[in-house]
Amino acid sequence: LRARPRMFLVLFAACMVFFSTVQSFYHADLSPVAYCTPETSAKQKCQSKIDVFVNRLSSTNSLLGFDYGRFDLCMPEHVQHPRENLGQVVFGDRISNSPYTVLFQKSNKCAFVCKKEYQSNDSSAMERLQFLIDGIKNNYFHYWIIDNMPVTWCVDANSLQRPSTSSFDVQCSTGFPLGCHVAEDGQARDACRIYESLKKPGSVYVFNHVDIMVTFNPGKHGRALLISAKVTPRSIKHPEAGHAVDCWNPKLPPMDIGSQDSGQPLVI
Repeated sequence: LRARPRMFLVLFAACMVFFSTVQSFYHADLSPVAYCTPETSAKQKCQSKIDVFVNRLSSTNSLLGFDYGRFDLCMPEHVQHPRENLGQVVFGDRISNSPYTVLFQKSNKCAFVCKKEYQSNDSSAMERLQFLIDGIKNNYFHYWIIDNMPVTWCVDANSLQRPSTSSFDVQCSTGFPLGCHVAEDGQARDACRIYESLKKPGSVYVFNHVDIMVTFNPGKHGRALLISAKVTPRSIKHPEAGHAVDCWNPKLPPMDIGSQDSGQPLVI
């Protein structure tokens, strides 16, 4: 047997933004397609834009699922929903487009998507913030789709501080968490157990950044097929307005939304 050659496309996106049950699906409107670079898409008659779709958020700690926009996340200017089949309706799927711009073979190390601001004297804003905090504490998960494939999140099983149920050191999930929190007694909960920087007692961290890696097979005549899509969520608190977005400064602290300075707006 001949091994198929593989290439990797690494894409990084900033967003506003343990393991759950595996979800399987096939959506006729999201069927796999051939991809090529923007420079050759017209000639090759293939697609250069990789669409990122989002689904409802859910949690193993609750029977309630919520639409993507309910958590005050970054939304596209025009929200569109592909057709849903009966099975998806029965299981509560609510798929929509996302604000993420991903182009085939075009790496982006740090892209700004949106900003959310919460003023303590704005009751509506504080209600949205509290809903986000509650969602993080209840371990709600994102479920994204790229090229009709679930976007997976993989972590080192040893970092979960529990016996591995697999013979592999890496465990993957078809979703990724909205954030994580640390109890007042300093006990890290859920995803906070695998991030060394997320350890402050009483903190609620939002994963406001994601790193996306798309793997593809080059195929023939420059028409590639996507093989997998993986995401790594991160929490980053950026400097005050006026500074450029920096996704890779190790000195930047994580984004703790559990406590706000009196009179100061919280900006995510």
